[in-house]
Amino acid sequence: MRSNLLSSMPESPLIQTGIRSKMLVDTPIRAAAALENITAMSAKTAEGLQAKAGIVVMVIEDAHGELQERDEKFFLSLAADVNAFLQSTINERARNSLERRRRRTLWSSLTRGRQAWCR
Repeated sequence: MRSNLLSSMPESPLIQTGIRSKMLVDTPIRAAAALENITAMSAKTAEGLQAKAGIVVMVIEDAHGELQERDEKFFLSLAADVNAFLQSTINERARNSLERRRRRTLWSSLTRGRQAWCR
């Protein structure tokens, strides 16, 4: 009966103000904890990298020109994830480039050899 009575009564502005002020105090703490959790996660897909990159804007805006240690850790974590994600692509491109150079070198040496015989 008491809960029905309380729920039917309008909340006083003091209670609402108290709730709002508690939310304002808790929000930065919760945001910091969320950023630390995200920093601990490694992005292994393009979507994960995109999600982490989307957070960069929020971190910079919230920093107001002063990066904290947790912000720096987040940026370092993002950089490590990007490097790890792209490393296989970079290695494959380097391998393909080396193979193309070898083929070109082989072809040019065969062509030069042929020209020498034809003279």
